[in-house]
Amino acid sequence: MSTTHRRSALLLAAGQFTHGGGEHTDPDTLDAHLVDIADNAARALLAHRIRCTHPHTTHRELLSTVAALRAVLGLSPTPTADEVTTWQDRQHAVRARAAEGPTTSYPTVFTDGPYCGIVMELYGPTTAYPAADDPLGHLTDGWIAGPPSTTSLPITWGADSELPGYGTVRYKRGYAPAAEGLWPYRMRTGDPKPPAGARPDTSHPSGQF
Repeated sequence: MSTTHRRSALLLAAGQFTHGGGEHTDPDTLDAHLVDIADNAARALLAHRIRCTHPHTTHRELLSTVAALRAVLGLSPTPTADEVTTWQDRQHAVRARAAEGPTTSYPTVFTDGPYCGIVMELYGPTTAYPAADDPLGHLTDGWIAGPPSTTSLPITWGADSELPGYGTVRYKRGYAPAAEGLWPYRMRTGDPKPPAGARPDTSHPSGQF
């Protein structure tokens, strides 16, 4: 594609994005805009790959459409849905190898929910993964050296005069330790809220009730 034809195609595509989305997009920012769309679609595809059908199909089609458009415009490629899912399948093996390798304890703090303010040590791998040069490594949501990306902890609720309830609450790790060296954990968004008055259940090991 000649420079003139490429510029005309970029102008046309940017104009259509501006017209359709209501947000001004020019040829110079279209590249970054498309990369951002592909990145969001890839993350959403990984999140919905097993949970449901419609969003999964929509994200696959969006990734393929963006990849095709970027190819027509002569821009650098973005991954297709098949490339994203194939990469995710490989990560299971990569993650397993990292988990089986050397581990160490990491100080953590829970910032909300029934475990708010509690500090404890959790074990995790000492080797970072995926590799720093992995082109899709940013999609792993923090699969790096450190404590587990998620952890499930036992809770109980109910007064002494009532039949106690038992369950678990799931926490998600932050991307990096805070200034004092503690890795922060927050309750997973989207999970059901624990019952009112829920508190740590010290009578059961983590994840067992």
